[in-house]
Amino acid sequence: SIPSTDSDENPFVLKLTGTGVASPELTLKSGTTEYFHNSTPYTFDSRVVDTNSTSIQFTIFNEGSSTLNITTVTLGDTTNYTLGSSLNETSIVPGGSSTFTLAFTPQTTGSLPTTITIDSDDPEDDPFILSISGEATATPLPEVTVKRAGVDFISDDTIYNYGSIDVGVLTPPN
Repeated sequence: SIPSTDSDENPFVLKLTGTGVASPELTLKSGTTEYFHNSTPYTFDSRVVDTNSTSIQFTIFNEGSSTLNITTVTLGDTTNYTLGSSLNETSIVPGGSSTFTLAFTPQTTGSLPTTITIDSDDPEDDPFILSISGEATATPLPEVTVKRAGVDFISDDTIYNYGSIDVGVLTPPN
């Protein structure tokens, strides 16, 4: 009811009817961090090319009131990232969850963004898109170090003086 100054309609009564509809609600987390559709990306630590990251576990929760049906989970870049398990054609009951893992194994240097797309019957977030990023660096070149008696020799800079040596005489190593 709505209070009114109208003498013949005070209060004004408005009758409403409706029917509640059960629906699934997809929530994505890694550990305690929640990721939202098209929001903050998951970022891997920088890696050297051809090295594996630790696999990161993601959990899809159904916080809705009906079964969440996952139809496909698609990884955009399958060269530098690996999806550890398939959730295609998975059903998650209300209050339930299912997990998948993701690893970063860069094959080239630079910034390597991608996405994970989760297709489902969530009426609000279908598809659910999670942005992923990773940075890859080149394999470090080997470094040669020469020392004698605790002194570093620097390439093209350090000269070791053997003193006077007779021609044809072998000097013992020092």
